[in-house]
Amino acid sequence: MVEGYKEVASFAAGDTTLPGREAIEAYRRDGVICLRRAFGPEWLETIEAGIAQAVNGAALNVAVVKPPRDRGAFFTGSRMWLEIETYRCPGQVPGQPLTGEVFPLLRGRGR
Repeated sequence: MVEGYKEVASFAAGDTTLPGREAIEAYRRDGVICLRRAFGPEWLETIEAGIAQAVNGAALNVAVVKPPRDRGAFFTGSRMWLEIETYRCPGQVPGQPLTGEVFPLLRGRGR
């Protein structure tokens, strides 16, 4: 852990399990949590397909940042859901039935 930074609270999740009370309280307290296994392989494939489309010219406002001494690259863009059809799934991630319920629950407007 980096000095001066608090470790992000981490909780197990799944496509049929909503976050529990402890996760909700941590989100409300800290503003961020890690939900492990919240998204399955189908969702990751959807995101990867959208990134490939964006990098290959489907999105106008895209940048690939590769720092000189870094082995990896960072991909950044804004409002891609307006330009990449793959990202247009309002309130629901394909193959993940609870995604439309999780954020409202964490924000205090769910079950």
